[in-house]
Amino acid sequence: MKKYLVLVDGLFALLGSAINFFGPIMILAMAIGAYKDTFRYFMALTIWNVLVFLAAIASKYFLRKEKRIKKWIPNLFLIAGSILFLGTLLAMFESVPLLEGLVKGLLGKMFTDSQLFAAYFYSQWVVAVLLVICGIGFLLSLKNFKAED
Repeated sequence: MKKYLVLVDGLFALLGSAINFFGPIMILAMAIGAYKDTFRYFMALTIWNVLVFLAAIASKYFLRKEKRIKKWIPNLFLIAGSILFLGTLLAMFESVPLLEGLVKGLLGKMFTDSQLFAAYFYSQWVVAVLLVICGIGFLLSLKNFKAED
Protein backbone atom coordinates (compact mmCIF):
# COMPACT_ATOMS: atom_id res chain seq x y z
CA MET A 1 0.00 0.00 0.00
CA LYS A 2 2.78 2.43 0.87
CA LYS A 3 4.46 1.68 -2.45
CA TYR A 4 1.41 3.06 -4.23
CA LEU A 5 1.35 6.09 -1.95
CA VAL A 6 4.98 6.81 -2.82
CA LEU A 7 4.19 6.36 -6.54
CA VAL A 8 1.17 8.68 -6.33
CA ASP A 9 3.16 11.25 -4.34
CA GLY A 10 5.92 11.20 -6.94
CA LEU A 11 3.56 11.62 -9.87
CA PHE A 12 1.51 14.23 -7.97
CA ALA A 13 4.67 16.22 -7.21
CA LEU A 14 5.85 16.12 -10.82
CA LEU A 15 2.40 17.14 -12.09
CA GLY A 16 2.31 19.86 -9.44
CA SER A 17 5.65 21.20 -10.55
CA ALA A 18 4.32 21.69 -14.07
CA ILE A 19 1.11 23.32 -12.85
CA ASN A 20 2.92 25.61 -10.43
CA PHE A 21 5.46 26.63 -13.05
CA PHE A 22 3.14 27.29 -15.98
CA GLY A 23 -0.01 28.32 -14.06
CA PRO A 24 1.24 31.74 -12.95
CA ILE A 25 2.56 32.48 -16.45
CA MET A 26 -0.83 31.70 -17.97
CA ILE A 27 -2.70 33.74 -15.33
CA LEU A 28 -0.38 36.70 -15.85
CA ALA A 29 -0.87 36.48 -19.63
CA MET A 30 -4.65 36.37 -19.17
CA ALA A 31 -4.53 39.37 -16.82
CA ILE A 32 -2.46 41.37 -19.31
CA GLY A 33 -4.93 40.49 -22.05
CA ALA A 34 -7.88 41.39 -19.78
CA TYR A 35 -9.36 37.91 -20.20
CA LYS A 36 -12.66 37.76 -18.33
CA ASP A 37 -12.05 34.37 -16.63
CA THR A 38 -8.66 35.26 -15.12
CA PHE A 39 -10.03 35.20 -11.57
CA ARG A 40 -11.45 31.69 -12.09
CA TYR A 41 -8.05 30.39 -13.11
CA PHE A 42 -6.45 32.16 -10.18
CA MET A 43 -8.96 30.42 -7.89
CA ALA A 44 -8.22 27.09 -9.58
CA LEU A 45 -4.52 27.58 -8.89
CA THR A 46 -5.35 28.50 -5.31
CA ILE A 47 -7.41 25.32 -4.86
CA TRP A 48 -4.57 23.32 -6.40
CA ASN A 49 -2.14 24.87 -3.91
CA VAL A 50 -4.34 23.83 -0.99
CA LEU A 51 -4.59 20.29 -2.41
CA VAL A 52 -0.80 20.07 -2.63
CA PHE A 53 -0.55 21.22 0.98
CA LEU A 54 -3.09 18.61 2.13
CA ALA A 55 -1.35 15.89 0.12
CA ALA A 56 1.96 16.85 1.72
CA ILE A 57 0.46 16.61 5.20
CA ALA A 58 -1.07 13.21 4.41
CA SER A 59 2.18 11.99 2.90
CA LYS A 60 4.16 13.11 5.92
CA TYR A 61 1.69 11.38 8.24
CA PHE A 62 1.46 8.07 6.39
CA LEU A 63 5.17 7.82 5.63
CA ARG A 64 6.43 8.95 9.04
CA LYS A 65 7.63 5.47 10.10
CA GLU A 66 8.62 4.22 6.66
CA LYS A 67 12.28 3.14 6.63
CA ARG A 68 12.49 2.56 2.87
CA ILE A 69 12.10 6.24 2.04
CA LYS A 70 14.52 8.96 3.06
CA LYS A 71 13.06 11.41 5.57
CA TRP A 72 14.03 14.52 3.61
CA ILE A 73 11.65 13.67 0.77
CA PRO A 74 8.32 13.97 2.63
CA ASN A 75 9.81 16.83 4.69
CA LEU A 76 10.67 18.78 1.53
CA PHE A 77 7.22 17.97 0.14
CA LEU A 78 5.70 19.43 3.31
CA ILE A 79 7.89 22.54 3.06
CA ALA A 80 6.79 23.04 -0.56
CA GLY A 81 3.15 22.59 0.41
CA SER A 82 3.55 25.00 3.32
CA ILE A 83 5.04 27.68 1.07
CA LEU A 84 2.09 27.29 -1.30
CA PHE A 85 -0.40 27.42 1.55
CA LEU A 86 1.19 30.51 3.10
CA GLY A 87 1.24 32.28 -0.26
CA THR A 88 -2.39 31.32 -0.82
CA LEU A 89 -3.40 32.62 2.59
CA LEU A 90 -1.66 35.93 1.99
CA ALA A 91 -3.23 36.28 -1.46
CA MET A 92 -6.69 35.44 -0.11
CA PHE A 93 -6.33 37.76 2.90
CA GLU A 94 -5.29 40.61 0.66
CA SER A 95 -8.37 40.16 -1.52
CA VAL A 96 -10.81 40.26 1.44
CA PRO A 97 -11.51 43.94 2.26
CA LEU A 98 -11.71 43.36 6.02
CA LEU A 99 -8.37 41.52 6.14
CA GLU A 100 -6.61 43.67 3.55
CA GLY A 101 -5.64 46.20 6.19
CA LEU A 102 -4.10 43.45 8.30
CA VAL A 103 -1.95 42.16 5.45
CA LYS A 104 -0.91 45.66 4.42
CA GLY A 105 -0.17 46.50 8.05
CA LEU A 106 2.03 43.41 8.47
CA LEU A 107 3.70 43.35 5.07
CA GLY A 108 3.01 46.80 3.67
CA LYS A 109 6.23 48.21 5.00
CA MET A 110 8.21 45.47 3.24
CA PHE A 111 6.23 45.10 0.02
CA THR A 112 4.20 47.30 -2.29
CA ASP A 113 1.04 45.86 -3.91
CA SER A 114 2.88 44.84 -7.07
CA GLN A 115 5.67 43.25 -5.02
CA LEU A 116 3.14 41.19 -3.03
CA PHE A 117 1.67 40.03 -6.33
CA ALA A 118 5.13 39.17 -7.64
CA ALA A 119 6.10 37.39 -4.42
CA TYR A 120 3.04 35.15 -4.78
CA PHE A 121 4.05 34.15 -8.29
CA TYR A 122 7.74 33.76 -7.44
CA SER A 123 6.79 31.42 -4.62
CA GLN A 124 4.96 29.29 -7.19
CA TRP A 125 8.16 28.91 -9.21
CA VAL A 126 10.29 28.13 -6.17
CA VAL A 127 7.81 25.44 -5.18
CA ALA A 128 7.83 24.08 -8.74
CA VAL A 129 11.56 23.40 -8.38
CA LEU A 130 11.06 21.84 -4.94
CA LEU A 131 8.27 19.63 -6.29
CA VAL A 132 10.50 18.36 -9.11
CA ILE A 133 13.09 17.36 -6.51
CA CYS A 134 10.42 15.71 -4.35
CA GLY A 135 8.85 13.89 -7.28
CA ILE A 136 12.19 12.48 -8.42
CA GLY A 137 13.01 11.54 -4.82
CA PHE A 138 9.70 9.72 -4.37
CA LEU A 139 10.04 7.86 -7.67
CA LEU A 140 13.65 6.88 -6.97
CA SER A 141 12.54 5.54 -3.57
CA LEU A 142 10.30 3.03 -5.31
CA LYS A 143 13.33 0.80 -5.94
CA ASN A 144 13.53 0.17 -2.18
CA PHE A 145 10.09 -1.48 -2.17
CA LYS A 146 9.91 -5.18 -2.89
CA ALA A 147 7.40 -6.65 -5.33
CA GLU A 148 5.26 -8.16 -2.54
CA ASP A 149 4.69 -4.78 -0.82
